[in-house]
Amino acid sequence: MKFIFCLLFFFCTIIASAQINLDEIRSNYTIALFEKSICIKMIKVLSTQKSQAIYLGYLGGFQTMMAKHYSNPFSKLKTFNQGKVNIESAILKDNDDVELKYIRYSVQKNAPLILGYHDNLEMDRKCLEENKCKIKSNIVVKNINQLLK
Repeated sequence: MKFIFCLLFFFCTIIASAQINLDEIRSNYTIALFEKSICIKMIKVLSTQKSQAIYLGYLGGFQTMMAKHYSNPFSKLKTFNQGKVNIESAILKDNDDVELKYIRYSVQKNAPLILGYHDNLEMDRKCLEENKCKIKSNIVVKNINQLLK
């Protein structure tokens, strides 16, 4: 009986450590570009939770940032493209989510022109300007305001 209890406790601990708070993800999003370890941690956690559009969108955002941490150009391109696909898949799942448009806008605004990922810049900017008042997260509103400056 003790063995079963220990085993159950062990699995609950693993599952709980894999869970992450959405506000932590949001806060880490703006610093992951400069902190490789945070970027890696977020990708690892979000890779297990990509069934919801918001997690898939953030996974894509972190993946595009991870490309900056690689020195090999092929790794950079592969990781960036994975992120781009995840962002677009998330938006297909929930096209009305303003936060997903924020993620895509932040990536497209900062992506090098050579990558060709700029198609939605104006549309997403307009969406953010018109709908940021609907966002309940103060972290996201602050991030959007900084991005739109």
